[in-house]
Amino acid sequence: MTDPILTVRDVQVTFDLGSVFRPSEILGVAGVSLEVRPGETFALVGESGSGKTTLARAINGLQAISEGEIAFEGRRIDTLSRKEMQPIRQRMSMMFQDPVGSLSPRMTVGDLVTEPFAIHGQQIDRRAEVERLLSLVGLPADFATRFPHQLSGGQARRVGVARAIALDPALVIADEPTAGLDVSVQGEVLNLLNDLRERLGLAMVIITHNLHVVHHVADRMAVMYLGRFVETGPTEAVFRAPIHPYTKALISANPEPDPDRAHDRISLPAEVPSLLARPSGCEFHTRCPWARDVCATTLPPRVTIDGQTATCHFPLRQETAA
Repeated sequence: MTDPILTVRDVQVTFDLGSVFRPSEILGVAGVSLEVRPGETFALVGESGSGKTTLARAINGLQAISEGEIAFEGRRIDTLSRKEMQPIRQRMSMMFQDPVGSLSPRMTVGDLVTEPFAIHGQQIDRRAEVERLLSLVGLPADFATRFPHQLSGGQARRVGVARAIALDPALVIADEPTAGLDVSVQGEVLNLLNDLRERLGLAMVIITHNLHVVHHVADRMAVMYLGRFVETGPTEAVFRAPIHPYTKALISANPEPDPDRAHDRISLPAEVPSLLARPSGCEFHTRCPWARDVCATTLPPRVTIDGQTATCHFPLRQETAA
């Protein structure tokens, strides 16, 4: 097995919301760990406010961490300065949520996809690179003269993908890559990402609340709740038989394309608790249909069942005997 290209160990991110007179911190990411190997797609899943984007920004060096370690291609990067991170970002790129809004309205498509070369001081044959990058994402060369407002959402997302792969990175972090797109266009973008991963040998971290996206592209996944990983494992295994109640509820709410297949949706009561008032014990107990008294008072253990890991007092499947 190849060594991980990205390693996250016990990472914690805190935000200071206090003042000189009343210090106050909230925990945005609470001690998570993951590994991503070359050519693999890893998905971070969860409701809004679960900490997915905060973790992605920490991996990319855009958000400081308070504890833990992040290593990329065997080198620890969480302690690097912005200047020291500059060459790392040639190997690790990020796609942001809004397909059109993330593109400067004053720049042409040709300028947008070649801007990474200018940022990193690389001399290129601009025309050749524009044609290469647009071809890779399925856009004709004459799109180079267009501006973002002249693009559809799907075309703008393809431009964003071209920009992300311009410097031949080893890892692409994609934040909600299908947000704001029609369902048919979402499928095209996901197929494009899968194709590029195979052709270029990319590793990807996909951040999304859309489980269709996860099922379509991810090899492995982590489900986040209030900044913690509540379940991790191979995507197919997690979808087939989740072991954490939160994961089961999310999957049950995912529309089932087969009308003949039984579909029992689990309704979660109440809203996601505020990070300012984390529940005691298992933080999911206030919404969990299977919660018992101990869940409200004691942090749950980490259990591993058939390659899936969850933090739960009463996992939905029990560990099988060896």
